[in-house]
Amino acid sequence: MLQIAAPRYTKVPFPPYSFVPGRDPHPHNNPAGHRFDAAALTGGPVELPSPARWRESTPYLLGCDLYNHAFWWEAHEAWETLWRLTDRSAAQGRFFKTLIQVAAAHLKLHMGNAPAANGLITRAQRNAQHTHAAASVLPYMGLHLDEWMLAVRRYYDNFLQNKGMELQHNPSTYPFLRLI
Repeated sequence: MLQIAAPRYTKVPFPPYSFVPGRDPHPHNNPAGHRFDAAALTGGPVELPSPARWRESTPYLLGCDLYNHAFWWEAHEAWETLWRLTDRSAAQGRFFKTLIQVAAAHLKLHMGNAPAANGLITRAQRNAQHTHAAASVLPYMGLHLDEWMLAVRRYYDNFLQNKGMELQHNPSTYPFLRLI
C-alpha cells in the first residue's frame, strides 16, 4: 500500500483498513467489515454543497483525505454519496464522476489490472474536460482539475510505458489532490 504523509482536510478518523476487493472483508456486506458510512462519519445526512461552498462539505473533503492516503475504495464511496445528489450531466456531476473514476483506477492498478485502470483514466479525462468546459469558476471546488488530470495521466503513462515493472504506486510521483 502507498505510504505517504499528505496534509489532511478533515479530522475524521480513517477506517482501520483500506478495502481491496478479494483481500479484505467488504466494509458494508461483511460483519467483519469496517462499515464505512459517510453519513455516520459526518454526523448526519449528506447534503450536496454548491461548488462555491466546497470548504463546508465534509464528505467532499473526507474523500480528498481518503484518496490522498490510499483509501481509494473509501474515497469513491464518500464522493459517490455526493455524486448521487447531482445532475450527473452537469459540471458538478461530471466533477465527482472524475474523482470517483480516478480513485477506482488507482485501486485497479493496486490490484494489478493496468488495462482497467487506463480505461477508467480515459473516461475520467472526458468527464474532467466536460467539467472544465461547463464550470463557471475555475479552479473548480478548490481543485485545478486540468493540472491534476495531467499529473494523473503522466502517472499512468509511466506504468504503461514500463510494462515490465511491478505495479506499485509511487509516492514521489503520486497525483495528490491539493486543494487551494
